[in-house]
Amino acid sequence: MARPREVDVEFLDLTYTRLDDPEVEKTVEDKVVGITRMIEGSGTSNKVQLAVMFFERRAKKSWFTKTEEEVCWEQWLLTLTLTQSKTEREQIESRKSLRNELLSSLLSITQRTNEQKDHIPPLTSSDPFPYQIAVSNNADLSWTSMLKQIISTGGPSLMPT
Repeated sequence: MARPREVDVEFLDLTYTRLDDPEVEKTVEDKVVGITRMIEGSGTSNKVQLAVMFFERRAKKSWFTKTEEEVCWEQWLLTLTLTQSKTEREQIESRKSLRNELLSSLLSITQRTNEQKDHIPPLTSSDPFPYQIAVSNNADLSWTSMLKQIISTGGPSLMPT
């Protein structure tokens, strides 16, 4: 079973807690690498959109069979705007701004998850909830069309491999 672990982000002078799960860590690392490649490959786009979705497995009855379906019970939609600092002063200001925004986001997520728990389904096994992380750098792609694409394709296939 995964346990909480503190993470120090030294260059931002920030510490937060996350789940110590190698599988989740690898998935996130793979997405970060993919985002980096998208940004380096695009040359023009400075926006990245992320959708993090959590699912519950439910039994689905059809005519002669029983199957399992995944039903989304929570989603977080994030838009990241990337900037490039040209001077050392801009880097310092950018780092301060990043730290403040990250801290504000972490506090907001913590507050919301602590206040709104009624929709979370019960854990029926020792496995964590299934989740997906979808990424897009298409600036013209709206969240509605991004989510429609996720639903129609059945997964986070928006990030090029």
